[in-house]
Amino acid sequence: MKIVASFLLLLTLAACGAGGPNALEKEQIMQSSAKVAERNLQKIRDGILAYHKKHQKSPKSVDDLSEVGAGPENLETSEDYADLGYSFYAVEFAADGTLKQGWLLASPRADREAMRVRMNAVNGEVDLTKPGDAMGAAPGDRGGTLKQGANQAK
Repeated sequence: MKIVASFLLLLTLAACGAGGPNALEKEQIMQSSAKVAERNLQKIRDGILAYHKKHQKSPKSVDDLSEVGAGPENLETSEDYADLGYSFYAVEFAADGTLKQGWLLASPRADREAMRVRMNAVNGEVDLTKPGDAMGAAPGDRGGTLKQGANQAK
């Protein structure tokens, strides 16, 4: 009798989805883990501004931001995002030193199922892309003409 009851309990749990998160829960988990990447992108954005103020030019890579406290060693650690997964592209400053355009990108580790996070460096707007989905136009892109990686700093 105990065996039959245990079997029925296992069947009930399996039918209720107790075997793992459903699609909505999985997306909420990925969005929650992307918050670390968002905070790191904000730190990188602040670093880009500080670097430009100091040198009157744009940094070439996230490594350049170490001198202003926003390099790879200054980023929050995450199981989903490695310090090598952060980049920026199409960063432009106006003549008065204000940020005119730029996009920041956090790519997840290859072995993790996590969202790609992209931030408009001018207004802080963030968009998330699910694993396997193509990224659309960058947030705030004038006319959607900039493609991911265009003019990307190496």
